[in-house]
Amino acid sequence: MSNIRSIINGQEISEIELLRKELERAYIALDLIKTKLGHEGVDRILKQEMDEMDVKFQHFANTCNGELVLSQAVMQVDGLKAEDFLKCFRTFSEQTNWKANPEHYMIKDTEGGNRRIIETVGCWDKPVNLIGKFYPSIENAPAQAKAIRDEAKYPYVNYISCPVIEGDHSTAVAAFHQFRNTDTGCEVLLGVFMPKGVDQEMIEGHKWHLAIEWRNWARMAMEQLAEEKA
Repeated sequence: MSNIRSIINGQEISEIELLRKELERAYIALDLIKTKLGHEGVDRILKQEMDEMDVKFQHFANTCNGELVLSQAVMQVDGLKAEDFLKCFRTFSEQTNWKANPEHYMIKDTEGGNRRIIETVGCWDKPVNLIGKFYPSIENAPAQAKAIRDEAKYPYVNYISCPVIEGDHSTAVAAFHQFRNTDTGCEVLLGVFMPKGVDQEMIEGHKWHLAIEWRNWARMAMEQLAEEKA
């Protein structure tokens, strides 16, 4: 129990209520800052950090000999079917995508249907600069991803390969998410493959990153579908 109590209009506010309000206002503040900075501004103020992380991540990508490790979480959603979730996700705007996680500094569509992503990976405190390449099938997915593909149980899949922009474009991150419908909605097996050699803390940290962003995307998808039906 906290030894600090907050009272508004004569009613004591719980710690959870305060944290929720703080998070809500933090997202609003971040949205304003990102909007005012724009792509060029984000690039400018984060260049040093991105350069540092690009070198670090590229080292892992170039020395792992193609071996990847998995960071994975499971999400269950009531009231949202897998196909509807994916349909909404693939049409989300840039602003919607960066609002899904406070550590999404930029998610920008680029030529060729790809997506530039500036975000932190795992529990690192600095962002890495990635290009997300979307694939309609898992034909080009890493062997480790194909090995966990369970088409019978999870008929829907979302696969994105993310090489670091600089260097030889070795795969740095491969997002591999599998979806299935349930009696009440859907279940998503969220997975991100990273080069072998990254620390365990990073692998564990990215499970939280996945849980945060996909929870928000699920909420946004349900809101979008409700607006379309209204």
